Amino acid sequence: MEFALTLPVLLTLFSAVMEYGWLFWQQQAVLASVRDGVRVGVSTSQVDDPETTAEARAETALEGFGLDCEDEADCQTTGTLYEVDDYDYLDLELRYAYTPLTGGLLPVPDFITASMVMCMEDQS
Repeated sequence: MEFALTLPVLLTLFSAVMEYGWLFWQQQAVLASVRDGVRVGVSTSQVDDPETTAEARAETALEGFGLDCEDEADCQTTGTLYEVDDYDYLDLELRYAYTPLTGGLLPVPDFITASMVMCMEDQS
């Protein structure tokens, strides 16, 4: 009798630990991929298109974590190069669709987004 009362609570707790562990791991993977992409992008010459280089590197790094970034609806990478006070900056944003393990039983975001801005290295 007592086990029947505590089982739903234990299963909910176990599901929450699994779901949020998976969510936090994917957040870390997306953030690490963006960090890697922007680091490669800022060291690329502006002649060689640092935005595209950073986007490609971030998607490759994300695939290295085992997260597929081939479908445009599930994974969007945007690199933007802009200038502020004579300095060039590279802004890289990655948006990845999150698929819950528990099928929507717990509140989780639909997308995991990470963004990073770095100053371009002096290429002269």
